[in-house]
Amino acid sequence: MLKLKSTEEDRTALLRTMEAYTVAFNMAAECGFANRTTNRFKAQDGIYHEIRNVIPELNSSLVQTAIHCSCEALKGIKLKKCPNRRTYAAMRYSKKSIRVVLDHGFLSLTTVKGRRKIDFDFPEYMRKKFDGW
Repeated sequence: MLKLKSTEEDRTALLRTMEAYTVAFNMAAECGFANRTTNRFKAQDGIYHEIRNVIPELNSSLVQTAIHCSCEALKGIKLKKCPNRRTYAAMRYSKKSIRVVLDHGFLSLTTVKGRRKIDFDFPEYMRKKFDGW
């Protein structure tokens, strides 16, 4: 775990991103549940454009990830009920939407307010474990 040195603006952007991601997840889960599918490609064909119209500020990569996570949740509960994500639950970032640069102590991630570069402290004792990573 890394402690981020985020500004108030960064925190607001991250919270708004989590809220938008939750809406996308819930929309995808409802669609998958209604259509009785856990196939992420079928779900993406069915709901992707609607989510993009409702939440245009949410990056396409995060929309896809929300759809995939909702399909995994539906599969996990065997389509017995529609899963509902907590608003500020952990999000899954894809390789396209986050970049962690350990050597320079920052990460760059996608938010609804654009890309954010946030510094963090990388403890010296951990550097030895990650040399060359």
